[in-house]
Amino acid sequence: ARVREFPSSGPPSEIADQPVSPAPSTGFEQGQPTRVTKTEATLKVGSKEVTATVLRLLYRDEAVGREHEDEAAWSTAVPALLEDSEWGGLVYRKTPAESVTLVDWGDGYTPLIH
Repeated sequence: ARVREFPSSGPPSEIADQPVSPAPSTGFEQGQPTRVTKTEATLKVGSKEVTATVLRLLYRDEAVGREHEDEAAWSTAVPALLEDSEWGGLVYRKTPAESVTLVDWGDGYTPLIH
């Protein structure tokens, strides 16, 4: 990219090259969330209703004035993806770039990731 500054008075600056690097999938580096909100909700998954912990993580990039929110719901009634997950299984996850939603699950599931 090329950059040129136009001051309120005086001539514009020289045109300068600015390196361009691809942005992460979220649009900016996440780091630590600015705010975390934890609530309980009853969600419908297939024919079942489950109580879930909903986590909303707000990320703010003050340098460019952008923010986005990631949201995920976890339930101990849902089979866990990881063997020792204290939150239980993933019910849904929403980010600006992607969305994953559990539609149903069956009996007899054993975690394969240890």
